[in-house]
Amino acid sequence: MDSTQVASNIRQMGRIQLLVTVLQRVPRMLSEEDREHYAETLAPYTQGHAGQYVYRLKGEEIGDHLQRIGTLMQQLLDELKPAYEEEPIYQVLERVFDEHFQMVEEAVRCKSNDQLSASSLQSPDDLEATYRNKRGQGVHGFTLDPAWGEFLLSHENIRFPEPPMYFSFNHAAEKHFSKEMSAYINWLQHLEYPHLSQRYVGSMVADFHRNLIHGGVFGYPAERSKPDGKIRLLYEAAPLAFIAEQAGGYGSDGTQSLLNIQPTDIHQRIPVFIGNRYLVEKAEEFIVNHHT
Repeated sequence: MDSTQVASNIRQMGRIQLLVTVLQRVPRMLSEEDREHYAETLAPYTQGHAGQYVYRLKGEEIGDHLQRIGTLMQQLLDELKPAYEEEPIYQVLERVFDEHFQMVEEAVRCKSNDQLSASSLQSPDDLEATYRNKRGQGVHGFTLDPAWGEFLLSHENIRFPEPPMYFSFNHAAEKHFSKEMSAYINWLQHLEYPHLSQRYVGSMVADFHRNLIHGGVFGYPAERSKPDGKIRLLYEAAPLAFIAEQAGGYGSDGTQSLLNIQPTDIHQRIPVFIGNRYLVEKAEEFIVNHHT
């Protein structure tokens, strides 16, 4: 199987997971009588999480499953419309069906991956989650609800708070930092306002998340033995920098925005400073201008 086929299968499985997730929501809007009526019909799709359904498809024909799901969705839309067409879950079901399927001579046909539009829904929990670039539309947090096994919107329009509370650096490695970086950390330690507390877990995602919620700056600077830093640009630093900027913060390598750096290698490493914009820009100031 070549890489093109692998990529196609991944996209198809992602579609199935979305469609099954939408089907799993249908019983929530139904009356008790209708829930019992459709229990057997929906049973194949309501046993466990949607991801588990996809996992069980290993080696099976994905297209056949898409076709069966589309046929079931069309049946549900026709039968449930009189009583439930104003329900949000019904409207999501209708939208997703229209995006992924089409009627051809009164038969349901699955659209190809290439036919999906740029506005195709990606999550029933976030009706604005689509394939299109969401730049400028903010950051929203979802928290797992164990009772439903679903991630529910819990933090809307997250912004780095002011004043910030924390700074996150590995002080055990400070002897390997440049003089400029040591001066910056000293500045952070002795700020009178805002007074910052040191918090460092050693996991960038955990430190970033805490600072996103409470305000602060995370740094993993270059060291003498690691002049290019340690964190990978493409799949560690840049994604978090994108989230930071959407939340009003900033990510930098100490001289420029992480989002402006043109990568030269897929595993390229980079120094990282990310958090409240003022604190990150201050790191740039120390690095670039400390001796001037």
